[in-house]
Amino acid sequence: MRVFKDVGLVEQLGSGMSRILKAYDKSAFEILPNFIKITFHYKNKVSNDTLNDTLNKSQISILNLIMKCPKITTKEISAKTNLSDSTIKRHLVALQNLNIISRVGSKKTGYWKIN
Repeated sequence: MRVFKDVGLVEQLGSGMSRILKAYDKSAFEILPNFIKITFHYKNKVSNDTLNDTLNKSQISILNLIMKCPKITTKEISAKTNLSDSTIKRHLVALQNLNIISRVGSKKTGYWKIN
């Protein structure tokens, strides 16, 4: 570990285990005679079937428009879906609350990111 620290490949010595233990429980560790095996599980992204069950048609349309053009504005979405600006904003907030989309950057120059 000292060599990795000296060449700048690690931030500091001994900080990884505490970070791992904060994110994962002890079941992630398998202690073997010559080494420790750690299995990192991750959450699967939401499937299309789950999205179709959770979201309404307007939200799915908005999501499809965002996938095609992440820099799309609420006015452009409104024009393409024939929904009011306030309805679009309400749906965007709902999609953000479900952690399906997030806004990166400012309202004017930012873009939508699908999580």
